[in-house]
Amino acid sequence: MKTLCIEARSITCILLLIIALPAQSALISRLGGQAVYDDQLNITWLADANLAASNTFGIGGISGGAMNWNTANNWLTNMNAASYLGFNDWRMPHTQEIDPSCSAQNNPPPYSNGFNCSGSEMGHLYYSDMGGNPSSIFIDQSWGPFSNIINYFYWSGTTYSGHTPSAWSFNFNDGAQGSSNSKDSDTYFVWAVRSGDVATVPEPSSVALILAGILGLAGVKRKSR
Repeated sequence: MKTLCIEARSITCILLLIIALPAQSALISRLGGQAVYDDQLNITWLADANLAASNTFGIGGISGGAMNWNTANNWLTNMNAASYLGFNDWRMPHTQEIDPSCSAQNNPPPYSNGFNCSGSEMGHLYYSDMGGNPSSIFIDQSWGPFSNIINYFYWSGTTYSGHTPSAWSFNFNDGAQGSSNSKDSDTYFVWAVRSGDVATVPEPSSVALILAGILGLAGVKRKSR
């Protein structure tokens, strides 16, 4: 590594060192702090955990950001029609129905999976990224790059397969995962997320090709000397 750094230009050395570093999971601020990328799940959260409280996108039936499941879907439809932050594929988080990490599996209504459900996207955020601490971690409804976190239930976009009038939810007050009693009557909050990153970053293979090209040019230059 040192020999390569000495022989090649500094930019080549920097690229070599970047590739040599081990990959680590991280929450990365995007779009000037309006979004947050989870590089482990390859999903992007809105930094505002309760955007609906300040922007209804013309949808009625929203009170302080809380809404029923069908209204949540309509809100996301209008949000995507507006290409919010330049994207039209915002959605509710997914829930893994058979999640071995959960403390229980499919208890009677309201179909609770209990705690430690890190297989769902919200569970991963709460337990893996936030450390699974109680609601006291949210100072003024914020944590790290996120703001307006409500210590209550958030809708999942996943319908509970054993009882289709219900959808999965996650409680950011205590980390409990379960289902709603009813998509129509329950009013929860929505934390919008989308698959993938919102920033254009080179893939590892692309970095390798760039590095190979730089090394090749450096070799040609040495020969010409």
